[in-house]
Amino acid sequence: MPIPLSSENAAIPYSNASMPLVNWSRQAGNWKHERAIPYLIQLLYDGSPLVRGHAAWALWQTMGLDSSQLLTDLYRRDDDERVRREVAALLE
Repeated sequence: MPIPLSSENAAIPYSNASMPLVNWSRQAGNWKHERAIPYLIQLLYDGSPLVRGHAAWALWQTMGLDSSQLLTDLYRRDDDERVRREVAALLE
């Protein structure tokens, strides 16, 4: 499940600018179509931890175990603990 959103007590601070990418990632994860994969991979490098967390979730939904290496790489390089927790939960 992606990192939860809340307007005032957000687990991860976010700007309104990141919300379209978060929403797109959610839709892509529900859509589960391989055409979204290259875009989701790009979002793993986004400056927003919220976007990275949602992109990771969407990749897992779309690719399943085939996303393990991508998510492991994200876990190793990301310095945001909340993103790391999201990825760890997906890989369990």
